[in-house]
Parts: sequence; structure tokens; C-alpha cells
Amino acid sequence: MTSRVETIGRLRNRVTAVAERAVAEFSEADQSTEDDEHRVTVLVQVHCDQCNTQYPITEFLRNGGCNCRSVDD
Repeated sequence: MTSRVETIGRLRNRVTAVAERAVAEFSEADQSTEDDEHRVTVLVQVHCDQCNTQYPITEFLRNGGCNCRSVDD
């Protein structure tokens, strides 16, 4: 499980880096936004359709799924 969480973390970091580079290139090309600062945030969430709850992927995996499963069991 730990390796999957680590893999997801590395992928999230990679997506963030690519998105930040794209935003920086856009800002350089568009002089009107040159002085603006931007921050990219990549969220990986799991949505449970049964209880309509949303979790960060790492929390979902570390907890062994959604809390509604333990309540229903």
C-alpha cells in the first residue's frame, strides 16, 4: 500500500511541476499577467457514491476505504 501512496505522490508532484511550467510560460507570453503570482494545486480525491463523502486519496487508502463501509458492516 505504501508504494502506491508514494507513486501517487510522485505523480501528483509531476503534474504540479508540469502545470506550474505551463502557467509560467503563459504568464511570460501574456504581458498583462506578468506581475501576477500563481500557485498550482493538484488534488487527488476519492468520492464515495454511497455516502457522498470525499477523501484525499492518501487518506482513503491508508484508512482502507470509506468510513461508511465500517458503519454498514
